[in-house]
Amino acid sequence: MSVGGDLAYADGHDVVREIKFWEQWSQAARAPDGRVVPFVAGIGNHEVKGGYVQDGATFEHMRERAPFFYALFGGLYRKAEPVALDFGDYLSLLLMDSGHVLSIPSQTQWLKNNLEKRKNIPWVFASWHVPAFPSFRTWKHQKEIVQVRDEWVPVLEGSTVTAVFNHHDHNLQRVESEGSGGRKIPFFGNGALGVDPRPQQCPESQKLSKAFAQSDYVNVVQLRADGATIRSLGPQGRELDRVEFPKNAD
Repeated sequence: MSVGGDLAYADGHDVVREIKFWEQWSQAARAPDGRVVPFVAGIGNHEVKGGYVQDGATFEHMRERAPFFYALFGGLYRKAEPVALDFGDYLSLLLMDSGHVLSIPSQTQWLKNNLEKRKNIPWVFASWHVPAFPSFRTWKHQKEIVQVRDEWVPVLEGSTVTAVFNHHDHNLQRVESEGSGGRKIPFFGNGALGVDPRPQQCPESQKLSKAFAQSDYVNVVQLRADGATIRSLGPQGRELDRVEFPKNAD
């Protein structure tokens, strides 16, 4: 399972809340035979004291402001750059940082390079916390929203990426990007699991919206030899959205 930030809402200092989250996860994410579901974590503003990278701060300084996240996942996030997880020759996950420990512009060239390296991988997904296409907030509500849309969306539109997962706004919204960088990309957002879901009130994103639900949900991704299906499931497993993808033939 991949979760794109705001895991325990501990804000880098609430030890009791952090421990409680992982106790609950270890119980809820256990298969009948005892296996624990793997957890791939991204970073969000509620992992970091202050939420966002400070001007002039070093990577080492910002790591110290996210002590729980780096205590648990520092082995994966060892460098001052995003992370690419490759599963054989069929799947890649690009885990970006939407301005929490790393600045957004500092990651753009990495994104270009790593998308190019994986242009022949059938399934490539990117994930980060603050959405490029918010659903509750507006497009100019915070600089991170503007930066990820200006810096990363054109790069993704010029690539073979399958889709993007965003979070932060606490509802289900699927949009297609405008395609000015080459092709329209599906963006699945915006992160609602165990929080009060919010309404859709971003007029700019509503124009691009393909699906919306004011609901908690999880995205279930099924990869096949001939294509993929992403189903967004709400409480009691109710299907809120479904998208079919052909296999990348490049």
